[in-house]
Amino acid sequence: MTQFKNKIKQFGRMVQQWCSPALFAVLAAAVIVGLLLFVPPLNGYADNGDFYRMMDAVGLYHRLGQPYHMVAYINPTYGIRQYFNENTAALFSSQPLFIRPAIWLNQLVFNRLVFDIRFQGIIYYVLFLGALYLVVRAVTRGRGLRQYVLAAVCVFVFADSSYTLYFNSLFGEAAMAVTGMAAVAALLLLARRETRPAWRRWLLLAIFLLSAGLLITVKQQNAPLALSYMVMALGLLPLLPRRKKLLAAGVLAALLITGGMTYKLITPEFQNINRYQTMTRGVLLMDKKSG
Repeated sequence: MTQFKNKIKQFGRMVQQWCSPALFAVLAAAVIVGLLLFVPPLNGYADNGDFYRMMDAVGLYHRLGQPYHMVAYINPTYGIRQYFNENTAALFSSQPLFIRPAIWLNQLVFNRLVFDIRFQGIIYYVLFLGALYLVVRAVTRGRGLRQYVLAAVCVFVFADSSYTLYFNSLFGEAAMAVTGMAAVAALLLLARRETRPAWRRWLLLAIFLLSAGLLITVKQQNAPLALSYMVMALGLLPLLPRRKKLLAAGVLAALLITGGMTYKLITPEFQNINRYQTMTRGVLLMDKKSG
């Protein structure tokens, strides 16, 4: 028993020496999420009818002759249009910025005519691991045992399948999860004022602004988040030199404008869909006054 305890302590010291809490979390999450997403049987979320919004925008379609089970089962492959795409996006969204690289990677290494949904999972998988690294770096200090326990808790929370299964789908929730993690983590790291040299501070600021901007524009419902993230970022102003406060204020104003433009760009078609959904499936269906 004593030898077993000594081996555990020796292993723990080796981990502390060669692996930081953030790297430990990334390696653990990489194994857990990688097995879930890429090792058969294929796991993900099935189409509930919303996929068409992104499929039309990026040139994907349901393949002829392939069973298509709405809601019931995940569809592993899609066709890639080889002709002019006359369809327009049903809504303004930053989500194609995540889907198109997956299609390009798929065409480069797999097939130019068939899109495997796992390539979409790869894009989100890599971004998720990077965001998780930032999160753990933001909430841990040093390499004590408690820091590794906290890193394990982060893995338990963020590597949950209820989030990561979105990676193998065309739902916007995957992009929202990754960008939300990165934005908050970058903000926390900036608040710790441990960003030396200076280029790291500007890199974190860029990560925050880019992540927050992408999160706000993934869905029109996220437009009000622009105000929330702006208020959160206002806490950074006292930490900046006077010369840079004006620049930071201008950037935050641009973030607020991004939210306003996202809401303004809601198409009439999408508004009609929401009204129809409200009257036929929403709370107004059972409202006596609406009848």
